[in-house]
Amino acid sequence: VRVFDCRTVGQHKKWTVGSVCEVERVAWDHFNPHRLLASTDKGQVVCVDLRNDSKPVWTLSAHSDAVTGLALPSQCPGCLVTTSQDQILKVWDIAVESRVFEAEREVKLGALHQVTPCPDAPFVMVMGGDKRDDNLKVWDVRESAPVRARFGQRKLLNPLNTAEFGFGTADEA
Repeated sequence: VRVFDCRTVGQHKKWTVGSVCEVERVAWDHFNPHRLLASTDKGQVVCVDLRNDSKPVWTLSAHSDAVTGLALPSQCPGCLVTTSQDQILKVWDIAVESRVFEAEREVKLGALHQVTPCPDAPFVMVMGGDKRDDNLKVWDVRESAPVRARFGQRKLLNPLNTAEFGFGTADEA
């Protein structure tokens, strides 16, 4: 993983996430601006702190195959949704020290390639897979009782300062 500061020429920071791993996806943790997540073709998710040049903060063995989707809902601290070529979507709580697995769902799309949260409804995910006739699905992860129990009382935040429902008002123009 490499992070470049475009204000400087030729300078970057880099981390190795595994000796024989390929990085599949990266995502900023918008609740902690010094951290990013990277997923690998070996089923792992790695958390890196930009202030630390040595080893990752933590590594999570998330799936049995490549983690091809990482989603950090924009308003729920600690909620991580992963998808994989193992055809499974999983929900994690990464706000706790031990990173807790909450739920999984086989979404029947074949190998999954991507997952993205709705910016206006942080628990609604859209995912895409390689199944020929049915390759896109939308799922509200709160349909899972463990997810509701874990995140239902968590205070939702707005670290990106997005306008309500994603739209600005005429007065903001």
